[in-house]
Formats: sequence, structure tokens, C-alpha cells
Amino acid sequence: MNILILADRKMEILSNLKNIFRKLKIDNELHILKPSDGLEILYKKLRGATHLLVFVSEDISLENWFVFSIAFCLGIDKSVFLFLRNDKLLLPEFYRENIKCSTNIEELENFYQVQLIKWEKKILKENAVNELGKMGYSFSEESFFNAVAAGEEEAVGSFLTAGFSAGLSNREGVPLLSIAVRNNHRNLISLLLTYGASINAVSRDRGNTALMDAASIPNEEIVSDLIHGGADLDVRSKNGQTALMLAVGQNDFKTSDLILRAGADVSIEDNLGLTAKKYAELFKNDDIIKIIRHSE
Repeated sequence: MNILILADRKMEILSNLKNIFRKLKIDNELHILKPSDGLEILYKKLRGATHLLVFVSEDISLENWFVFSIAFCLGIDKSVFLFLRNDKLLLPEFYRENIKCSTNIEELENFYQVQLIKWEKKILKENAVNELGKMGYSFSEESFFNAVAAGEEEAVGSFLTAGFSAGLSNREGVPLLSIAVRNNHRNLISLLLTYGASINAVSRDRGNTALMDAASIPNEEIVSDLIHGGADLDVRSKNGQTALMLAVGQNDFKTSDLILRAGADVSIEDNLGLTAKKYAELFKNDDIIKIIRHSE
């Protein structure tokens, strides 16, 4: 980020402005306009800056350099701030409606603090897009879904850094977190949750949460991660089944025990009126029946 400061004369306030940018660690250049300056000099300086700050003293709103600078920056969507020498300065309404104007130096500092954050995010996004290109990924949601399905942690991290939401779902309505779980990519669980994926998001195809998908595989380690992450144990699928029922249905003692110890409700019935205990009895799994009885 590099700010070009334009003024038509030297003043003490300009030193204060530069002190602010020094504190914010923002590169800046002060250029005092001279009568001999041609627009080509100004054009070169504007091209090299990412942001423009103009110190507005009396009667400069019609100066060629002022009009040219503002028009150039607005034309390419470059940030402009007009710091007014005093409140009594008259500016055409267009400037006040389309450009940030203020006489308050604290307001200027706050403005550039926000601009700095935006700029850093922009650079992060550009870097992430470049890294994705090197890895062979296009900058699209479909590529993002493919990276999650493949368990490519570096690529997934780049997509998230570039601004893609961890809460996205694919065309079938399967959330990214569930895609990672269904493909046994434990390495992506914490990353997606850190970036805001909903741990209890329900897939449109099965009506499952990520925990239910992990229980139906079963994958004890992912189940443990999701439980510790605060997953709801008792969400019911389209068939009315819970994560516990799905784990019991897989005849998996360790996963069933893990979910039970976390506090799953053993009294819930599915759409057929079966409880987890009934499933264990159907599969004649005495070990699971015992731990369910202990939880009743």
C-alpha cells in the first residue's frame, strides 16, 4: 500500500499526516505541486500509488491538477481522501457525495486503518489465487469442492484465504465439512471449522450432519474431533436416525461407545419406531447392548 499525498503548498499539518502513516507503517510520498509541473509528472505519480490523499486548501477545486487527479482515481476505482483545511471550504457537491472528505485528522487515521486491512486482504487473495494456479486449480467453487474431496489441505487453505466460504454446499446440497468427512479427510475438519463451517449443517441428500456421516463410515477419530468441536449428538436424518443409530448400524462398538459417553439420547426413535438399543438387538451385538443399557 502506497499513498500519494498531494498539496499545493507546504504546511505543518502535512508533517502530522506523514507521522500518522509512519505509525501505521504505510508507505507514502508527499508531492508539493509546482507551477512547472505538467500533467505527465502527476500521471506517473498517480500510476505508482495505490491510494490518493489530497490536502485541500482554498480555491483548488477547479485547478487542472486537482480535477485530473480526482477523475483519474475515480476512473480506475482508486481510493481518494480529501483532507480539508477547514469546514468553511466550498467544494462542488459531487466531491462531497462521492469522495471521503474530512477536517478531522483522527477520522483520516481511522479511514486509513480500514484501508490498510482491506489492502492486506486483497494481497492475501491475490497470493492465494497465484498459489492455486500453480497447483492446477482454477478460481471457482467447483475447484474448491474438488480440493476438499481430494483432501488437498494446502489448496483448501488457499481457497479459504482467497475469500471462499467454508459454509458452501455443492449442487447436491452437501456441505464442505460433510464432503471432507465422507472422504475421510480428518486433516480438513479443524481448518474448515476455523473458517466458519457450521458443525451441525445438514446435507440435503441424506439429511445428515458431518457427525452422522462420520458415524456411518464409521471413523472414530473424526467422530471424536466433531464431538469435541461441539457437534449436536441427537440430530435426526431423513429416516429419523441419529449418529448413535448409524454407528450401531455399522456394528461399531468403539464409535457407539464414544457417542454414548458424550451424552447421546438413547430414547430417540427413528421413523420406524426403532431406538439405538433396538438396532443393537437386531444385530445381536451384546457389547453395544450393555453400554446402551448402562446409559438408560
